[in-house]
Amino acid sequence: MHHLYNEKSFILGSYDIGETGKIFKLLTENLGLVQAKAAGIRKIESKLKNLTQDFSFIEASLVYGKGGFKMINADLVNHLFYELNDSEIIFLKNIFNLIIKMSPEEDPESELFKIVEFGVNLLKKDVVETDLLEILIVLKILNHLVYIGDELKIQQKIFLENKATPTELASILDYIRTNQKQLIKTINESISHSQL
Repeated sequence: MHHLYNEKSFILGSYDIGETGKIFKLLTENLGLVQAKAAGIRKIESKLKNLTQDFSFIEASLVYGKGGFKMINADLVNHLFYELNDSEIIFLKNIFNLIIKMSPEEDPESELFKIVEFGVNLLKKDVVETDLLEILIVLKILNHLVYIGDELKIQQKIFLENKATPTELASILDYIRTNQKQLIKTINESISHSQL
């Protein structure tokens, strides 16, 4: 008998397989980055078809079997694509592509999910400049995945837990604004050194 996992998940991307199937890249709350198949999801009568678009935040029901994870059901929490503006969608796309590229699959952990959830919540509140938020979230992801060198890790204010008071957030964003060029250089060097 297969174990059922009910996971809050961001749909990072998807691609079609066969005549009616799809494979989803999901960032889940407890399982980390997983790939899940959904058979028949592209059929006109499929109830999951409209609930599982890229950039959706869903509650996914997954089972793990011989062929890996399968999505058997999903409930839409919200469809971020329709809630965000163009620059915010680009932000999400960049963050999701970074996670797909640099995070190992099926590595059970929840920190990446918390980082993305933190970023999305700030985006939806519209209290942060998107370019500064992207730098913050990318640095948090690279730090978590241990791609950031020790010289930046000492700047602990960037790596506070994925919650911050308005005063702490303002301080972090001021730091990023002031050091933006150096932080972007650090991000680019970290990604380059990863050789991924």
